[in-house]
Amino acid sequence: MTKPMYSTRPLKNGGYFDPIIVPDDFEAAYPITDTPIPEALKADGCVPKYRWETATWIDASEDAQDAKELQRDSDLSAAKQDAAEAKAENATLKETVTTVKGALKELMTYVSTLPAPETTATQGGAE
Repeated sequence: MTKPMYSTRPLKNGGYFDPIIVPDDFEAAYPITDTPIPEALKADGCVPKYRWETATWIDASEDAQDAKELQRDSDLSAAKQDAAEAKAENATLKETVTTVKGALKELMTYVSTLPAPETTATQGGAE
């Protein structure tokens, strides 16, 4: 005689189990479980996944939503960090611009104190 069990592993099609048929004397051990999938998880939109830590079937579509929310939170945190760094860099650039403006003003003041260059007439006039 035989009985149904489930080989629990990620599949290329996005699922997390393969139903298998084993002999009656076969004992379930990781990654194979004999725990049946609850009817609620057989509904459309559910992605049954066996969680070995709790020995229960869960809806992996909820895990996917949790993963999306965690990724969103991570992205938001990174964006906030980028904004803080940009703000600090902006402050540094403003200080640099102020310093350059001050130096340019000093240079212009110095140049204005220099005597005008002497001009000499060219031989033969303009051509």
